[in-house]
Amino acid sequence: MKGKRLTKLLALLVAALMAVFVSLPAMADGTSNTYTSTNGTVAGTTTTFKKYLVVRAGETNPDVTFSFTVSVPDSNNNEITTAGSEELQVKPGVGTPVVSTAQFDDGEANLAKDNNVLDPTEVSFTDYTYGVKDVTVDFSSVTFTEPGVYRYYITENDNNTAFGIDSVAVRTLDVYIEDNGSGKLQVAGYVMYKGQITDNPKKDKASTKNIDDVPNGAEAGEKSNKFINTYPTNSLTINKTVTGNQGSKDKYFKFTIKASSSNLVATAQYPISGLDANPVDNSANSYAASDMKTQNNITYLTGTQLTTGYEVYLQHNDVVKISGLPIGCTYTITETQEEYTPSWKIVRDAAPTVEITSGATNVATDVDPSFPENTTVSFTNEKTGVIPTGVIVSAAGLLVVGVIAIIGFVFFGTRSKRRYEED
Repeated sequence: MKGKRLTKLLALLVAALMAVFVSLPAMADGTSNTYTSTNGTVAGTTTTFKKYLVVRAGETNPDVTFSFTVSVPDSNNNEITTAGSEELQVKPGVGTPVVSTAQFDDGEANLAKDNNVLDPTEVSFTDYTYGVKDVTVDFSSVTFTEPGVYRYYITENDNNTAFGIDSVAVRTLDVYIEDNGSGKLQVAGYVMYKGQITDNPKKDKASTKNIDDVPNGAEAGEKSNKFINTYPTNSLTINKTVTGNQGSKDKYFKFTIKASSSNLVATAQYPISGLDANPVDNSANSYAASDMKTQNNITYLTGTQLTTGYEVYLQHNDVVKISGLPIGCTYTITETQEEYTPSWKIVRDAAPTVEITSGATNVATDVDPSFPENTTVSFTNEKTGVIPTGVIVSAAGLLVVGVIAIIGFVFFGTRSKRRYEED
């Protein structure tokens, strides 16, 4: 009887031990790992940040695309530091997340200034307009196999120097992976910081900063989910005036516009306005209307066209404006010489407005390569002729003689009529 009881107790003990071992996580090579199955690991999702392009009020942006590169911290460069007792240990990111580009079409930075969107301390212009794009960071091809904070660095590529790269061109992105309580991993959240952060985040709330959307509210630095590029530009305006008693207000004159700058983007589109897109044939023109229309029927000039030189046609009172030219741009405007006396002057839109240079030629070149202000170049063509006197009575003389004759005719005609009636 006693032996049977002992056998039953041993059987219960074995069953209990088996139950315990079944419930314990699997062990391999002395290391615990409960996330080896397909259901245990987790693929990343996507997150976004903002890309802002800011231009001076009244100016426009050309076409431009911004791109970004993803990297991970390097422990050999002290970019991974050992966590303290109150911190979560950061791990170098795994896999290769994909970052989209931010494409701005010409003139798209046209949203009104808003201090609730961009803090005044973030923008170098007092008055401005801006454009904004969402940039996606896609982790769907990245598989996480352990809980932790995985860190990535996102750097704006310096391939658009004309657009004033963000003053802090790097952002730190932490990906929080956690155990959902049932042996499976999940993405808990993404946190982006300004600059290249090497500190570890706190385990608990330990900051007075804004803690919205931060797991546990524990920051590792100054949060920021945006890159801001300012585009310091000015406009170039060309005025055309015809003067003189022999000058034709109908005639079109050919101009070649040429600009030079390391900041001119070859494929960028620099808006141009004010051109007569449908010039007409008239007896004053020496150019075919079809050729003029081909050249004038444009809304922008590319960086390549500006660098090589582009021909347009202007007539009296035309005002043509090229917008979005980068600071540091030099330019030369050449008018094809005709039987007119040419002159030009360059005026900066400064305070007060001043003429900075002038010339009595058909070629205007800006002498200041910094291009610091909106600028107007005014071209004047004068054609004057004097009517000779001495052989044929001038038109004015004939007019006076005619008026005297009419007065005489009326006077003597009236007098003769009275004499006739008296007789």
